[in-house]
Amino acid sequence: MKDESVPVQRKRMGLLQWFFLAFLIVGTVWILGRRQSSPGTFQVTSGKIFGTYYTVKYEHDQPLDSLILQELEKVDRSLSMFNAQSTISQINDNVTHRVDSSLAYVFALSQKISAETEGDFDVTVAPLVNAWGFGFKNADKISSAVIDSLRGFVGYQLVDLQGDSIVKKDPRVMMDFSAIAKGYGVDRVAELLNRHSIANYMVEIGGEVVVKGSNPKGKDWLIEITRPHEQGMEMAVTDDSKILLEVKDIAMATSGNYRRFYLKDGKKYAHTINGHTGYPCCTPCSLPRC
Repeated sequence: MKDESVPVQRKRMGLLQWFFLAFLIVGTVWILGRRQSSPGTFQVTSGKIFGTYYTVKYEHDQPLDSLILQELEKVDRSLSMFNAQSTISQINDNVTHRVDSSLAYVFALSQKISAETEGDFDVTVAPLVNAWGFGFKNADKISSAVIDSLRGFVGYQLVDLQGDSIVKKDPRVMMDFSAIAKGYGVDRVAELLNRHSIANYMVEIGGEVVVKGSNPKGKDWLIEITRPHEQGMEMAVTDDSKILLEVKDIAMATSGNYRRFYLKDGKKYAHTINGHTGYPCCTPCSLPRC
């Protein structure tokens, strides 16, 4: 008499094996899908550059800190007023008139903005910035006569780029690209990250910011903006004066006169200088523009 239960048992074992194999395949696909959809590894690097601080956060499996620093140091060697050996410092000291590619680009852009704003933006305001004590010299004894004398060699029309050289109409003309150098540095780092196909990042240098994609939590980036309250001659920063912005795929620049100013003879003098008048602007702060 034959035992017919053996083939049945074999069939059951075969079905169980197939079910187990299918379970493994489905489970593996699910795990891989979870890994691909969940946020990856975010790298963070920070330091000091251009006389201020920078922070870069980006999603990548390998750190790119050295490449980021190299990119920033290129800009520093070209445009930084805090580097005595930078190209712009050498041009201001009349040691050379030759420009590098970074300075040539930023100079052309600055001249374009100066023309569009009729001189409201002017990189040749450096002598006035120094005279008021916001550059690299202590404030001189300011008078209308001193201001008038300095205004004689302030004006974007006094400098021109001819070939690879800056031509000054007066050797006393000095340029300060601090208002645009940080933003240019942010752009250079963002371009570096884009070349590495990085989809999510935040680059910030001294209040100049660019963000792309999502933050480490998979949400829009949160950028804090300070809106100080005026208290007498000073500006107070409290918790309720801070604004959180949710942003994505955007660049933003901030500036405020509440950080760099001094009080003298009952008057407040801030670091934003009007090149037309030679005097500091009275606006207490400027909010971000995108």
